[in-house]
Amino acid sequence: MKKFAFLFIVLAALGGTGFYFGWVQIAIPPESRGVIFTKTRGWDDTAVLPGVFTWRWEKLIPNNFTLYLYPARSRSSVIEAVGSLPSSEVYGLFLDGKPEFRYTCRFILSYRVRDDAFARIAREKGVLPDMLDDWLSSVEKEITGTCAAAVLSGFEGGLADRRKEGIFAHLYENIRGIIDRDYPFLEVTDFSPQVLELPDMALYEKAREMYLLRAESRKETLAQNAREAMGEHIREDERMRLLRKYGELLTEYPVLLEYLKIEAPLEAARRGR
Repeated sequence: MKKFAFLFIVLAALGGTGFYFGWVQIAIPPESRGVIFTKTRGWDDTAVLPGVFTWRWEKLIPNNFTLYLYPARSRSSVIEAVGSLPSSEVYGLFLDGKPEFRYTCRFILSYRVRDDAFARIAREKGVLPDMLDDWLSSVEKEITGTCAAAVLSGFEGGLADRRKEGIFAHLYENIRGIIDRDYPFLEVTDFSPQVLELPDMALYEKAREMYLLRAESRKETLAQNAREAMGEHIREDERMRLLRKYGELLTEYPVLLEYLKIEAPLEAARRGR
């Protein structure tokens, strides 16, 4: 009985030790995510989250198991777009002071790596924890350029006609859609509007109408000139056709040339009377 009890205690101790050494998420601090790599299986498909029980038998094999800890905090980037409404540099010439119709839009975009993406960026992109900040900085530059382009496109597409709240709501939905499509390993955690400066849209429309009226008037003038030039061209063609006909006639009947030489002085004499 004593031997059985001793054996039970030993087995329980071994089992407890094995359980403890195979227990993974106990080593993961809050605001971190773990990605497992083992020599026997390679990269795990999912990240290990703090507070979610995870146990791996591979951890019991010496030099077989590595747990990479990634920070899971959010990052923020200032997105700014500055530009002018379409053709505003041309329209502004028709108004006093030559207004530029410029706009400025600035907001803070906060984002983080999705929990289900840590294993993928480790396995597919080879990004380890000490490389994460540099890698996200490069991604952040891409996102900034993409978001700025989306803002510019929105304003040029008539977004400036909306109210301030509507503009930021449109930008948020548009930019979140871009990130979901092009950067699926990221998720937007916050969108904070900062600055929105818009030009006078009524004045812009007035300048645009003046430009279009001037363009229409110029178009009609050019059309009239073209019609006149075409008429002159037709008359010139008619004269040339008539001269060619005379030339052919004189070539065929050279006696007419002698007749014209005689007739010309007589006609001049009759006119001189």
